[in-house]
Amino acid sequence: MVISISLQNNVGKVTSAMLPDSFTLDEFTKMLSEKLGDIEGH
Repeated sequence: MVISISLQNNVGKVTSAMLPDSFTLDEFTKMLSEKLGDIEGH
């Protein structure tokens, strides 16, 4: 979905600026995809 990809890119930029370096983009992407999966599952 174009919207979710765009959303992930925007959120990733903002979040990577706010979070410490120890929180990797992979971890965030996994967490985000799980949350999106939960939302889409309902």
